[in-house]
Amino acid sequence: MSKLKLSLVTTNRNDSYMGNSNYRLEVSINYLAEQLAYLDKLDDVEYIIVDWGSKQPLHSVLNLSDNAKKITRFILVPVSLAEKIKAKSDFPAAMAFNIGIRRSRGDLVTISPADTIFPAKLLDKVLSPGHNSKNKINSDESLFVFARKNIPMEIVNRKFNVNELTEFIDKNNELLVIKNVNPYLFSGTGVLIMRRSLWFECHAFDEKILHWGWNDIDLCLRVRLRYPVKNMSKEWDSYVYHLDHYPVGFNHEKIAQPVLNQFAVNTERWGFLDHGFEEFPSKPSSDLFSDISKPQTADLHFRRKHWLNLFKFLLFSPVHLTAALYALKMIFIADSGNSWILSKSYHGFKMFKNKINTILRRPLENETN
Repeated sequence: MSKLKLSLVTTNRNDSYMGNSNYRLEVSINYLAEQLAYLDKLDDVEYIIVDWGSKQPLHSVLNLSDNAKKITRFILVPVSLAEKIKAKSDFPAAMAFNIGIRRSRGDLVTISPADTIFPAKLLDKVLSPGHNSKNKINSDESLFVFARKNIPMEIVNRKFNVNELTEFIDKNNELLVIKNVNPYLFSGTGVLIMRRSLWFECHAFDEKILHWGWNDIDLCLRVRLRYPVKNMSKEWDSYVYHLDHYPVGFNHEKIAQPVLNQFAVNTERWGFLDHGFEEFPSKPSSDLFSDISKPQTADLHFRRKHWLNLFKFLLFSPVHLTAALYALKMIFIADSGNSWILSKSYHGFKMFKNKINTILRRPLENETN
């Protein structure tokens, strides 16, 4: 069975997370399918949804188009396993993404939030051999990131269908706000893309980082120990779109503590390799997600390499001094052995700052209303 060109991996649960998560997921899949049909690329892509502990599976409640059904795979994490891990984290994103990455079939593997809109412009460049050759997106030795533009919550709440959403994006693309990607830590990205072989080589996301946050930064820092990390939105002028949502239920105390890791994390059995998950509509043969890692070499001085990479950035990118100083602070906290005083002080300050900002915004919101 030949591999697909691209696997898009996301995670979700049937629980109305931060608003109507089912609508956001549903319209994202249907939109993707229509863009692929327009490009005649439906046979090149699979969309993997790791359904984490839904009591009523997502596939039974989503209204997907015929084209969307052709590309979508649901990997079902049973409630029993989800509840067992819930004692440590309600929704361990690293584990959920790794389950999908491990079982992906595409040569390229992309991870993104479940409410991400992929436009035809970006998909065409990723999937087209001509563009791949020119921009080296097919490199085995790079992590590629893309920025995102935000679709306001008042638009999302209107629950546009695919045609209405397409029309809105076409008319308002230049007005939509770009979420800037941190130039060193690369936080705030909309999409992460690597060759499947590189995901396997580095063992994907660190499954010890159970809480919200830091997973993507840790991955970028680790990959940079050996390979370049590139922001392709600058080169391609291409973005994904994020469907905004309510911050209801978000717990800032679950922000992960920063850590400095070596290139490869987890064990060789990462991504619950030995667990046979039920899938809908079908389950692939086991050889599709066998371990294809390259032989590992020990990173004896990985902490030193992290600091060296940061100092190179400081030296050659003085224009990004603010971002470099922020990265310096975060790496210092991470390299301090997760000092309780440092980590709690940092996250305590962040929570205090968020509360102050919320208080200051209230008069403006009242005036607007």
